[in-house]
Amino acid sequence: AWTPQPGPAAAAAWGIPQPPPAAVPVPSYMLGKGASAEPCNNLYMKGFTADVDENTLRAVLGPYGNITSIKILPPPPGKQHAAALVRMGSVDEAKWLVDNMNGNIPEGMAQPVEVKYAANSGGKGGGKDGGKD
Repeated sequence: AWTPQPGPAAAAAWGIPQPPPAAVPVPSYMLGKGASAEPCNNLYMKGFTADVDENTLRAVLGPYGNITSIKILPPPPGKQHAAALVRMGSVDEAKWLVDNMNGNIPEGMAQPVEVKYAANSGGKGGGKDGGKD
């Protein structure tokens, strides 16, 4: 025989434990260009001087975790600040940087940096059909 189940409000009133609410994904248009809602080990960082190089970034970011790769992105025309794609050794290391360094001035730098999760491509190339299956 079927037994009706109470709704979430009634279940809470009766003291029946309920699962936590599911996380609501943030729409990509709210994240900014190149950002990802999902924590990953790939970071987009900006706010570096135009002459920043890989060795400088490794010296500044190295104390915060294992850096597996860095790609410096030159400043866009008319801008003075460079950006970088930095891949950390783990998601936890990257998450720490997003949580603690974003909007702050890292030791060895003169200005605050912006740190976000980079959008991962998911391994699909553009190809003739734009990566669609």
